[in-house]
Amino acid sequence: MTPTCLQQFSRALAVLREKAQVFDQQKANKRFAEQWFAENLFTTRSQFAVAYVNETEQLINKLITSDDNERKQYLAEKISEQVLSLSALLQNSRPPDADFDLRAQLQAQHGQLHRTLAKYHQYEIRLRNKAELFQQSGDLVQAQAYQKRLNRCQQAISQVERQIQIMDEG
Repeated sequence: MTPTCLQQFSRALAVLREKAQVFDQQKANKRFAEQWFAENLFTTRSQFAVAYVNETEQLINKLITSDDNERKQYLAEKISEQVLSLSALLQNSRPPDADFDLRAQLQAQHGQLHRTLAKYHQYEIRLRNKAELFQQSGDLVQAQAYQKRLNRCQQAISQVERQIQIMDEG
C-alpha cells in the first residue's frame, strides 16, 4: 500500500471513530438491535460501535505487515466490506431500532450469501484452472487432489444457491 492510501485510510477511520463515539453516546440507556452486522463480517461482538472501528484498524495493520499477496487481497476485501458497513451504520449517527432488527438482519444475511457465492465462484475458477494445469502437465495426483477440492467447492456453491433461493421465496 502506498503512503497516500494509508493516509486516506487513517483519515477515514478517524472520521468513523468520531461518528462511532457519537453513535455510542446516543445509544446509552436505550434498547437497540443487538447485532448490527452479518455474523462473519466482524469477529467483534460488542454493544459499542468503536469496538468495530478498532477491529478494522487491526486488520489494516495486518494488511500493512503481511507479505502474502493472497492474504493481502483477502484482508483488503474484508476491510472494504467493514468500512462500507460501518459507514452505512454510522451515516445517520443513530443506532438501529430493535423493531427493524429482524428485517435488517435478513437483508444482511442475504447480502452476505451473495458475497459468499461470488467468492466461491472465484475459488471454483481458480481450482478448475489448477486442476487443468496439473492434468495437462501429467501430474495426475495433483490434478485429482484439485478435482476433489473443486467438487467440494461446487457442492458449497449449490448449498449457498439453495439458501439464497429459500430466502428469495420466503
